Amino acid sequence: MKYKKFIIIGVGIVAVLLAVFTIWKTGDKTSSAPPIDAMQKQFQAQSATEGSVTISATPMRIGDEWKIDLVFDTHSVELDQDLLANAALYDDASWEYRPVSWEGDQPGGHHRKGTLAFLGIRESTRTLTLVIKDIGGIPERIFNWTVTK
Repeated sequence: MKYKKFIIIGVGIVAVLLAVFTIWKTGDKTSSAPPIDAMQKQFQAQSATEGSVTISATPMRIGDEWKIDLVFDTHSVELDQDLLANAALYDDASWEYRPVSWEGDQPGGHHRKGTLAFLGIRESTRTLTLVIKDIGGIPERIFNWTVTK
């Protein structure tokens, strides 16, 4: 019985460690933050290869902001266009939305990627059309998505 005190202390330490591990592993379930899928929705990526430039576009809705990830790839022309001036988003009522920002590579080079951000898209929008003008000698590149609620 002289080890009884050590056994009780050991069991107590193990119980505390198990409780801490369980809380850490399961996280705080009382958080008021909405789940990720309620805050953002990503749509199908699309690619268009016309002329000597391939453009890939992937829209994502985050709350009331729309972001479109763009990737430009070529081996023969300079990608020096101002995407804030050359891109627009249209909804099914033909409303035009201009990008509010470009976060990504600066103009130039043969490979370029970044994100265009758009604000104020109508909640009732059912389709979105991205139009990018004058890239690689092609007057317009058009990407279409259906918006599901």
